[in-house]
Amino acid sequence: MPQYPGAPRCFSCNSELPREALNTAEPVPCSHCTQPLQSYIFPAQFRVDSVTASEAAVADDSTCFYHPDKRAAVCCDQCGRFICSLCDLEFEGRHVCPACMNNATEKAVKSTLKNESFNCDWFALLLGAFGQCFCILTGPATCVLVVLYWNAMSPYTSPAWYRTRMIIAMILGILTTLYSIGNLGYTLAELGRKPLP
Repeated sequence: MPQYPGAPRCFSCNSELPREALNTAEPVPCSHCTQPLQSYIFPAQFRVDSVTASEAAVADDSTCFYHPDKRAAVCCDQCGRFICSLCDLEFEGRHVCPACMNNATEKAVKSTLKNESFNCDWFALLLGAFGQCFCILTGPATCVLVVLYWNAMSPYTSPAWYRTRMIIAMILGILTTLYSIGNLGYTLAELGRKPLP
């Protein structure tokens, strides 16, 4: 019979290691073969003895959804599942099961990503559409933006629409650049025709 569930064993003689030989700063000799051993065990391993006796489910007890052999301690405030004290995660004064905590974490990460995402496609499209109103640099800037952020699609954007907006922005950027160059050339040519005073 093991001294406690999951007791580690000596790799040399396969005998169980006593608790005193665990989590020590220096190697301790095995009590059977005197082989020097050093073993680190997560502290929750030692809690299993006291928890198992007090929380073992008996007939007519509600059991944990995740551990059918353990007595339910509370009900998850989110989904209503019965959970034992091991699965009970207290969060903001509420009792939550691991699955609901995982779902809440994923939703929080997704909403954070959605709030922090930058829609490069819309920015490039607007810059290309209204670029000729500002200056000669907006056309090339639109083209550079499209090239740099071609694959920087937000996970909340449709790939087909993203690519479509980027292509339209590139076309508008090229047209704005050509228009600006043509306009600049025309202005310089007109200045060249006029005699200097």
